Amino acid sequence: MTRVHHKHSAAKKVCSSDAYDVAATYAPERTQISVSPNDGFWLQGGGVEAAVNFQRGLGLVASVSGGHASNVTPGVDVNKVVVLGGERYTHTVWRPRKGPARDRHLELFGQWLFGSVHGFGGVYPASGGVKSSATAFAMQAGGGMNLALSRHFGLRLLDVEFLQTALPNNGSITQNDLRLATGITVHFGASTAHR
Repeated sequence: MTRVHHKHSAAKKVCSSDAYDVAATYAPERTQISVSPNDGFWLQGGGVEAAVNFQRGLGLVASVSGGHASNVTPGVDVNKVVVLGGERYTHTVWRPRKGPARDRHLELFGQWLFGSVHGFGGVYPASGGVKSSATAFAMQAGGGMNLALSRHFGLRLLDVEFLQTALPNNGSITQNDLRLATGITVHFGASTAHR
């Protein structure tokens, strides 16, 4: 009976070590419509992501973001939604040892995500003409910095990502974008002290 109780307690302890984070961000993105460096422009948009963090800072993350730019060429807009998922590693680099601010801490994270991008309301070359929408592979890699202000709320100070998409265009059919993000974070579950 005692052995069963110990096993139940250990399992409960493992489950309670999981931590969950949700972030909502403003996310401008530098992209271009061709290989020419003079064709670059900024998409304006935002995103929402959810992450579950396991022991030792390892975790999984899912992200949905979108962006818009008007009249990038005469009469042509760019709209897109990117859906990604993958792995993240988080490490706490600063935390007060004691006092009323002990829940505050600074985290750095790195991640590698894969998924798809959907462009719509634009012009995308296709066999036999053009289409107003297209869907393609997307990959994102980068990292950022979170500042926890309390046990449950914090700030996404900065997130810098390389985002590669493969929407059809008149050039290389590859877009290599710089995505920046800043916003707010909400934390649930176990304390991040174990990261």
